[in-house]
Amino acid sequence: MGPLVIMVVLVCGFWFTENHYQSRIRQARTNGWTSYFYVAMHGCKFVIQGFCLVLFIYLFLLIVSLIISIPICLCPPMASKTSIRG
Repeated sequence: MGPLVIMVVLVCGFWFTENHYQSRIRQARTNGWTSYFYVAMHGCKFVIQGFCLVLFIYLFLLIVSLIISIPICLCPPMASKTSIRG
């Protein structure tokens, strides 16, 4: 599973360096391990931004669901008052 995560980070970083003009020039000037670290740096930025976005959306939806459920928690629905006599 670890190599898949590393691959996603590297692919995101490579995509960014290929599509961003200044990064493409800098990437072309680097060689060896420096290229991998440069690509991984940009990939990590995308992963962190994606994680923060998902966390924000999750917390937003959690707060909305709590706000929606407040009336139910404060005023529970009335139970039917039928009694069973045997």
